[in-house]
Amino acid sequence: MIAVEGTSLEMVTATNSNSVCQDLKLVDFNKYNVYPSYRLGQKEAIESILSTYEKIRSGEINSKVVELPSPTGSGKTIINRAAGKALLELYPDEIKKVVYTTPLKALVYQIEEDEKLGIPVVLGKSNYDCLLLEGLDASDCPFRSAALSRQKPKICNRCPYMRAKYAFRDADFIYNRASADILIIDESASLEDKLLNHFGIALPEKIDLKNLADSIHQWMISLEEESENYTEMLESMNLSATNNTRLLNDIRYVTTKLTKIERQVAKCGRILQVISSNEKAYFIDKDRNLKLIRGEYPFNSMASRVKMVIMSSGTPTTSLICRNYSRVETIHPIPKKNRLIYLEIHKEYPRQTIVHCHSYGIAQKLKDNMRHPKVLLQTPGHREDALRQFMRSKECIFLSVNYAEGINLKGENFQRNIIAKVPYPSLGDEWVIKRNETDKTSTSGID
Repeated sequence: MIAVEGTSLEMVTATNSNSVCQDLKLVDFNKYNVYPSYRLGQKEAIESILSTYEKIRSGEINSKVVELPSPTGSGKTIINRAAGKALLELYPDEIKKVVYTTPLKALVYQIEEDEKLGIPVVLGKSNYDCLLLEGLDASDCPFRSAALSRQKPKICNRCPYMRAKYAFRDADFIYNRASADILIIDESASLEDKLLNHFGIALPEKIDLKNLADSIHQWMISLEEESENYTEMLESMNLSATNNTRLLNDIRYVTTKLTKIERQVAKCGRILQVISSNEKAYFIDKDRNLKLIRGEYPFNSMASRVKMVIMSSGTPTTSLICRNYSRVETIHPIPKKNRLIYLEIHKEYPRQTIVHCHSYGIAQKLKDNMRHPKVLLQTPGHREDALRQFMRSKECIFLSVNYAEGINLKGENFQRNIIAKVPYPSLGDEWVIKRNETDKTSTSGID
């Protein structure tokens, strides 16, 4: 499964375990809202989602995928949370678990900070620092086998990743789409990119492209053997001797290597699934990078395990990864007269300005040609730090990358967004050319 950042909705216990909603008009949706009242269109969207689920379970609709195109300001998180809560309560025999997830880490942080939502949050291991080994994260944890676990020092009892994971599970939810009944994907427009990256891999020269499946399988076996060797090296070390600087450096080296190998093994397994299922689903470019042409294959695999998937986004792209889906319309809460676009100059209107750049290269070029004293350039290794600095600053111009979604710029100081370039991929890119060819030769098309 795709390892994206995620959150969990706590389970709601129904008073009647056999109850099924017969008339949605009689449901009090206000009890699922953490705020005093809904915005315009929110309650109607929640009711439409539940109505669509009724049609799915009755067979009136044959697709489990629901697209929720929610414009900026509509409050997608409130809609999604309330819909998930209602589904848990109204269909207790059918729906035991709801997983709320998003490809955008910034949105996860936003949800985590909103205590009113009451949604336990857990991210990937790499987002939590290792307390034992400075400079490493939870994905580099050296205690990977039963023998190693017995060496855990007391400091590991405070591991931030494990604490977040236990809090998540205490809400009766497991961070695994395979075990969920309802999957809600917020800011789903970014999902396909995440899926494609998750299933892409750089093939080493030893891979025989003419005998791809067997060759990757042999590579996977050799990686697993290498992983076992590094694990044995860790087992021979005294991991509890945290005051030994040289030993700590050796542990860092081995665990970093081991983490990289384990990720390659996981990717090999995913790629072998694709190769055995559909040889037309991928291609290999001139640099020996294996890529999926579309995100359909992994998305269908994900969706097949749940009763309903809600794809929520202000700029929906569901048709790129799903050929058959329903659509729930929402009302724009902001009147048209208040959605006018003005051409402004930062010098004359000195408030916070965020510039959405399609790449770090564009951001750097803009920085090189700007003389304003308060220009904040986002760099690849300091995404969250740059965003936090921008939110605390005044009259700052933030050259951001991949922050077009998932952040909450509320208040009168955050009224200006500039798009430096529409984020279309290059038409000369090998993947884009192959994808266009696939579109032209497809007999079924995209609904």
